[in-house]
Amino acid sequence: MNLKKLFRKGENRRQARGGRLRPEGVKKSYYELLEEVTLWNVENTRILQILTAKLTEERLTRWSEALSGGVRKKIRGPGNSRDLEIYREIYQFICHERTTLLTEPTMKNARKQEKTDPILLCIICGIRTMQKERGHPGLLDTIKFRLLEKEFGKK
Repeated sequence: MNLKKLFRKGENRRQARGGRLRPEGVKKSYYELLEEVTLWNVENTRILQILTAKLTEERLTRWSEALSGGVRKKIRGPGNSRDLEIYREIYQFICHERTTLLTEPTMKNARKQEKTDPILLCIICGIRTMQKERGHPGLLDTIKFRLLEKEFGKK
């Protein structure tokens, strides 16, 4: 059966478009895995205590509002200089904290996810947890950080 016929059949549409949504054997979504790693990192490191001392409520609110509208759209869109400055601030903060936390003993317990550096992921998890605790929209995740890294890491 050719691809066009498969696409037209109602029950086989997903297969015609590229198969399963999740790879064989993977039972959890990206966000479920991220929540699991976040919980681990928060419980097994001092990341929340460290970030609470360094992140003000106003700064966290400003970051969350900027992240809530979609990072890719705002990076590529016109007239987004305010958000770009906020994104640059987030990126620089995370990179600076990563170098600072290299000597933190509890960072040896930080758990990684695929190709992400465990300390970077731990910082992202800590910021994400603080955002969730305060009910902020636009939670930080590794996908958004990768977009920021692509935009600001080359400069």
